[in-house]
Amino acid sequence: MEMFGYNEGDTSLPNGDHDELFNYSCQLCQWGIHFLALDDTAKEGDIMRIQPNLLKCIPFFYSHSKLSKYLVECVDFILKCESSSPLTRIRILEGFFVNRKGGHGNDVEADLVQEHSVRHQKELIRALGANKSDKAILRATGAANLVTSLVENYDTALSVPIKSSNHGTCTNEKDMTVIRECLRSTRPFKHTPGRKCSPHKIVHPKFKVIVSKLLIDLKVIIDRLSYGLIDGNSHEEDEH
Repeated sequence: MEMFGYNEGDTSLPNGDHDELFNYSCQLCQWGIHFLALDDTAKEGDIMRIQPNLLKCIPFFYSHSKLSKYLVECVDFILKCESSSPLTRIRILEGFFVNRKGGHGNDVEADLVQEHSVRHQKELIRALGANKSDKAILRATGAANLVTSLVENYDTALSVPIKSSNHGTCTNEKDMTVIRECLRSTRPFKHTPGRKCSPHKIVHPKFKVIVSKLLIDLKVIIDRLSYGLIDGNSHEEDEH
């Protein structure tokens, strides 16, 4: 757990010597880099980085809530990979990403593609109105992805801005100047004992995760998920 920056609590400094702004800035960079790593893993379709990324997320989800469903999903996925035979494990990892456009760096998460497909189908179902039959729903949603593609091409031909979660334009140079001056004056990465971060009353240098309790809760989750699960590795050895 210490390799991820989580331990029983940071006791190296007294409470009055903590720098909340420094801690907040370091955490922001840490998780920002991790999110970039997740995005790069998806685009490259790198199956070797899937499990390390999920292991990194486990303490994060646990620090939010020990009942987090995302925590259970991470443990469940890792457990299935580790308990499966080598061939099945490769199939599970390779099925994590899909490439619909071809080329390098165009992979996306398979579940994300499925969610988009469901959203497109719901839009067509909603357009049918009330008193719709099952046959009408099947007929309308059969070409949901094709209809969406036609709409996107039509919007592109009319120069309609595409909705995207990414920035479509570069950051204004004036805003960049203000940010640089603010960072230069505050020095967020220079440790200053006793400095406060007013929007966040308590910002710990590390997420307070009690490792002993985390291991106990993880064991409960693993025992529940592995109940009745067949070890593919031992089963394969018995066949040989």
